[in-house]
Amino acid sequence: MAVAPNPQVPIPQEEDGLLIVKIEEEEGNPWEPQPLTQRTGETPELVDHHQRFRTFRYQEAAGPREVLSRLRELCHQWLRPEIRTKEQIVELLILEQFLSILPPETRPWVEAQCPGSGEEAVALVEDLAHMFPHSALLSAQVPAHPADVGSLRDQEAKLSDKCQRVRDGAALGKGRGKNYSVELLRDVDMDQASLRAKRSLSEIDSRRTKRDRKAINLHIKLEVLRRFAAGEKLSRIAKALGLSTSTVATIRDNREKIRASSLAATPQVATKLTRSRSLVMENMERLLSVWIEDQNQRGVPVNVSTIQDKAKSLFQDLKREQGQSAEAETFGASRGWFTRFKARHSLPNLGTSSETVSTDPEAAAKYPEALRKVIQEGGYTPQQVFNVDEMGLFWKRLPDRTFISVEEKTASGFKAARDLLTLLLGGNAAGDFKLKPLLVYHSESPRALKGFSKPNLPVIWRSHKKAWVTMSLFQEWFVHFFCPAVEKYCAQNNLPNKALLILDSAPGHPGNLDDLSDNVRVEYLPKNTTSLIQPMNQGVIATFKACYLRRVFHLLQQRAHRDDKGTIREFWRNYNILNAVYNISESWEELAESTLNSGWKKLWPECVSDEGESLPAEAIAQIEQDIVNLAHELGFRDVVEADVVQLLQSHGADLSNEELMQLEQERAAGEESEDAPPAPRQLTAKRLAKALSHFDAGLQILTDNDPNLERSLRVSRGVHNLISCYRDMYLEKKEGCK
Repeated sequence: MAVAPNPQVPIPQEEDGLLIVKIEEEEGNPWEPQPLTQRTGETPELVDHHQRFRTFRYQEAAGPREVLSRLRELCHQWLRPEIRTKEQIVELLILEQFLSILPPETRPWVEAQCPGSGEEAVALVEDLAHMFPHSALLSAQVPAHPADVGSLRDQEAKLSDKCQRVRDGAALGKGRGKNYSVELLRDVDMDQASLRAKRSLSEIDSRRTKRDRKAINLHIKLEVLRRFAAGEKLSRIAKALGLSTSTVATIRDNREKIRASSLAATPQVATKLTRSRSLVMENMERLLSVWIEDQNQRGVPVNVSTIQDKAKSLFQDLKREQGQSAEAETFGASRGWFTRFKARHSLPNLGTSSETVSTDPEAAAKYPEALRKVIQEGGYTPQQVFNVDEMGLFWKRLPDRTFISVEEKTASGFKAARDLLTLLLGGNAAGDFKLKPLLVYHSESPRALKGFSKPNLPVIWRSHKKAWVTMSLFQEWFVHFFCPAVEKYCAQNNLPNKALLILDSAPGHPGNLDDLSDNVRVEYLPKNTTSLIQPMNQGVIATFKACYLRRVFHLLQQRAHRDDKGTIREFWRNYNILNAVYNISESWEELAESTLNSGWKKLWPECVSDEGESLPAEAIAQIEQDIVNLAHELGFRDVVEADVVQLLQSHGADLSNEELMQLEQERAAGEESEDAPPAPRQLTAKRLAKALSHFDAGLQILTDNDPNLERSLRVSRGVHNLISCYRDMYLEKKEGCK
């Protein structure tokens, strides 16, 4: 690709259509890009097993039986049938065959992009064909004889000679130094792309053995920079990519150098493919992945069509926010884009059909075994394993067929039924310890709480303008409430002070919680498994919602006269957030130990007692019937069980585009502040003088007003002795300023 030349260096002008570029060359460059040698999801060991299987020869074993046995062993090591499904193995073989029959000019570039499936490989070929319809890379004509093509080494030597001649000519005009200008033909980028992709694996391996350090290719470095630019924390990036935090920090600090190396080394084709992804597209895909995860956590099914519609909607809103700079951008949410999107954001369970896709049963089936190993290694008991989850609650909403709901829908102004709060509920696997609920409301001090001490409420009260449990709120809850509560519980039950907390991958859950406590280990459920195996989602939260609604109707029955619409309206008008707080607390306490314990049946069945064997579905059905009976007693005779079910399922609204953008901004701002180094603490002469004056003023008040003069003098002497080091420091700083 062309790079803008240094304006201070005179560059010879030519008339034969040559392009003048500038190349920065540095020997031993630690950021030299490393070629990609494996496909997405394949480890170097799998690549090695694949090669050994394909290159194995009959002469390498003694006899036909040993040959067959060796081939079986190598094939098993490559295809891994113990962890892959039949469909995955077939897809792997089809992908290999598809790549092998591609035109020789196209195959190296496609393989260099590391497609993970046949669909991804097809999308890459189609994109290449669309962008370069007349390019030699896409030629389907294969020469009949190898001699017609020529040796790869000959091609490389010719290109090297051509570039060297230009370098020598440029050096004569510039003199010594590592920077020089070269005249490069416009097709050199294309030639280099083909030659680089065709470089043999043995050459790459021999090159790597010369390095003492671990090689990190340019693809990984650019991925680190992309994640950092998106607002991810250094610790989370390191964990996701299998790198140390210091390595990630070094890559971040050298980002300008890495990007310059990428521009100098990337083929023109690859550069154009990368540049086609604008900032609006990057932001749209990131917000779309958050929305999909939110839908999965709430058990809302999504399909390809739904995802495409949401992507278009987000793109238009982000484009409008970007202004005139993005006015010319277009986006059609094609199938090819969808294939690449799910690969970029690790969403393999999303199919390419119109069928509903919202969960990953395969990952959900495998995770309990992995969790069991974690529990055994840590020696955790059911009393020391916890799970928490957020839920939305419309705290002042009744079924649609009640006259209160009908009247409210037709009234103008604020709709109390839309007033949403968020709760964080959880407990241990034994079911004998329920954590104090965290309640997040959009107002810090609503009128109903005037005169009440929030720390004395039966919930942990916090506020956020959107009533969200943000990363900062969750981190505060973890450090100041969860860890102390676990420590106190373990001490009361004579247990070691240690715990295992299991979380889903919700946007508000920080990835650095392990660093904040020496006694609590945090494990995250695989993506798209929340509704399948998370304990709090296996009937526990559903039971709580039903209990809350039943308590609301009980309260209505106690305070209002039967069939008296006037008193019912008056009570409901006066029902405020403080009443809801106490109803929430009582409903949470109402849940039996067996209900919490039964939620672990899918994730950790060994810890479920006989009482917890029965799922809470029957209990929920009984509570729903109780609510219908109470509604009929209060005169809401049109209410049926389906209305109650619909209301219980309506809690927790879908994230709008505006909310997604605001949430992402808060996450990025929060993580940036966490990555920033703390401001250095410094005692200046001015601060010392202020502190000492406060001490003197306080001691003077005690001396002037204490009837016991001896006591006040004793205290004054003691304080002066204790702070004498600060007085000496103040005098030294004052002398230094003179």
